[in-house]
Amino acid sequence: IANMLTVNSAINASSINDSNLLTTKTLNVIGSATIGGDLTVEGSVIATNLIISNHLISNGKAPIVTALSAAGTKAVVSVSGNDLSGTITITTGSTITTTNSNGQTIISGNNPIAGDLIMVNFAKAYNGVPRVLINADTANGAKLIIYPDNISDTSFYIAVVNAPSPNTTYSFEYISAQ
Repeated sequence: IANMLTVNSAINASSINDSNLLTTKTLNVIGSATIGGDLTVEGSVIATNLIISNHLISNGKAPIVTALSAAGTKAVVSVSGNDLSGTITITTGSTITTTNSNGQTIISGNNPIAGDLIMVNFAKAYNGVPRVLINADTANGAKLIIYPDNISDTSFYIAVVNAPSPNTTYSFEYISAQ
């Protein structure tokens, strides 16, 4: 078909006897379309209304998370999820006490303080600044009063109003969408 195929009634798929792919530059469906299997889209999906009957399941690479100085010395942070949603777990750091060869106590490092605890770098930059929602997983974490800070198209920070306890594990859920 060199130019255009116009069909004014139903096409029975069994009448297309080709085991290869059907390739077309543009497909315009007026009315409803039902797809019995998976649908893979390699470009953008533009929809007036998007209705999801069951679950919204996100996929993709995990963002990179970094503990910032307000998290305390030797804080450890990890993430399970992707740019759209996930769980971030942090074990705060603390001061480090050592004794030197003269028997003197030496205190170094920092306990956690209020401020930006974690930097989250998206695996893929958004086309604009996304909206970020954060929630603490426990009452202990909620006491910190968490909020997203310094949100950009490439990253955001997880910040707290109240100082976390040293050497304590906290877990936060996040959702980011543009």
